[in-house]
Amino acid sequence: YDKSVDGTNLDDVREQIKPAFTWTIGNNWRYGASALYDFSPEQEGLVKASTQLNYFNDCFDIGLGFQRNLVDEASGESDLEVYLTLAFKNLGGFESNGF
Repeated sequence: YDKSVDGTNLDDVREQIKPAFTWTIGNNWRYGASALYDFSPEQEGLVKASTQLNYFNDCFDIGLGFQRNLVDEASGESDLEVYLTLAFKNLGGFESNGF
């Protein structure tokens, strides 16, 4: 929940909720999902939803995810992003999207 802030261009009151969870499946798999729901009168509804499945072990972590974003609130048009993440333990990671 965010309120408008005097002296800034943030003049709209925003009421949002973002539930999220992560579930470990077995020893090396993890599933997660989240959603962003807006309660403000101008844009009530689901704004963003995402889900990701990861495999991880002692050396690396690889994941495949999907994210839906609201693009145009007037028409309800949305876009879908598919992304792949690869992270090496103690080294760093890479992320690619736009498949």
